[in-house]
Amino acid sequence: MVVAIMKKVLGWLVWVLAGVGLTTVIVLSVYAWLRSPAAGAPHPDFVDKPIVSPDGAFKAVRLNYNGGGAIAPYCYDRLAVLKGDAPISDAGADAAMVFGSDCASFWLDKGPAIERSPKIEWTAANELRVTFSINRTANKAGSFRLRKQDATGSIRISFIAHD
Repeated sequence: MVVAIMKKVLGWLVWVLAGVGLTTVIVLSVYAWLRSPAAGAPHPDFVDKPIVSPDGAFKAVRLNYNGGGAIAPYCYDRLAVLKGDAPISDAGADAAMVFGSDCASFWLDKGPAIERSPKIEWTAANELRVTFSINRTANKAGSFRLRKQDATGSIRISFIAHD
């Protein structure tokens, strides 16, 4: 009698755990799809204050994307160049991006011993200089996405990589 009850309880337990597992897989799949580029551009987790060109016609905006938790963490930064009157929300478009990298080389803590990376500065109304650290490449290769001009072709971008 006890064995029959145990088999019945074990059978129900297997079905309950299978249901929980299936529900978890479905929920995580929907979440991953919603965060994927196919569902639209992800929203940045941080948008830095725009750096406006000397003539005010353009602005450079740094965006930070991070998340994934302990299972699949990710963190990357982008630098976008927009026309001066364009909304900041346009900075997430791939066409606006002029620099992209993992967080470790793109942005460092603000502090007296560490220079902010990248250093973004307008050298002229139509020239933007990006100076960035490649320190994180000491242990493993890093990926950088660079464009030598903005989407309009009006702004020339120069890059300086340093330790």
